[in-house]
Amino acid sequence: MVSGKTGVQFSSPGWAVYNLTCNGKMGRVVVRDDFTGKVLLNASVFGHGRFTVTLPHEGDYSVQAGASNTSLMCVGQVWKPYPTKRVQSISYVGSSVFIFLFALALWRWWR
Repeated sequence: MVSGKTGVQFSSPGWAVYNLTCNGKMGRVVVRDDFTGKVLLNASVFGHGRFTVTLPHEGDYSVQAGASNTSLMCVGQVWKPYPTKRVQSISYVGSSVFIFLFALALWRWWR
């Protein structure tokens, strides 16, 4: 949870979807990738805001909610984390090799 002019840092296990819900009168929300320094979300909130941010890779991210004169509270949740591309590639190659070897064994057995 982020409130006022504070910030929070969190980690994502892989690429994922980050849902952010903010309540307050007025303010700005910034979601930043701490590894690359790229800003993923820079949005103004007037009353209530719901944002969906795609986290492109595993790593650390930070959220800052800067408000003017009133407090702004934001709650975020990481949804649908997926494995990294390296894990997906290894899984794909491993299962492809297994299917090929299984097909080869069946072919030799029926012959």
